Amino acid sequence: MTSSSARTLQTAIRRTARSAAAWGFLATAMRVFSGILVLPLMVRMLPSDHLGIWYVFLSLQGIAALFDLGFAPAVTRAVGYIWAGASELRHFGVATLDNARSSPHPNYPLLNELVSTMRLYYRVFGVATAIVMFIGGGAWIWHKTTILPDANTLRWCYGVFVVGAFLTATGDLWPALLAGINGVRRAQQLLLGSAVINACAITIGLVHHIAVWAVVAGRPGSGLFVPMLCPASV
Repeated sequence: MTSSSARTLQTAIRRTARSAAAWGFLATAMRVFSGILVLPLMVRMLPSDHLGIWYVFLSLQGIAALFDLGFAPAVTRAVGYIWAGASELRHFGVATLDNARSSPHPNYPLLNELVSTMRLYYRVFGVATAIVMFIGGGAWIWHKTTILPDANTLRWCYGVFVVGAFLTATGDLWPALLAGINGVRRAQQLLLGSAVINACAITIGLVHHIAVWAVVAGRPGSGLFVPMLCPASV
């Protein structure tokens, strides 16, 4: 490879590494292909009743996620206004800029207020998600696992899964917030890391024959990954 070709390749790699679209594609591809690669292993290593219960877990989490009510795009839009220098947030219409400033800059006091408010909302959202899943979904899981010989194991697994769902729900604020302050690349990197943690935990767990625990082991870890790293990035 000639020196000019090497420089061209290095430039292309650097541009790709700085591209939010490239990281978004990579994060999406990781979520899709990890499912495709892990599913055959799950089918091979898990008993059919455990696999069925696992998909019930996922369905219950999907129902609970409806409580978000579209706040994530609303946070991104509001933070975008504030980052552009908006002096206030309106219930309707577009927020205005402070005309006294010749070069508007982010309105940090208003941003801090919004982040504090949305942190509280997402904590309440996470608690509501956990309650719905634990009480409503837990009652169904308890009833359906009564006839199974390892009922207690499946119930404890569901409890761990609910903890992971709570952490994931409370962490949903940060990618939406980063997207509004031109941090889309960082948000996608965090989502990619979360997906890698979950896929690795499932794969390692299944290979070491810990059965249904394998598919829930990565949920708390991947749920903690985004909220632990993201506040330092904002």
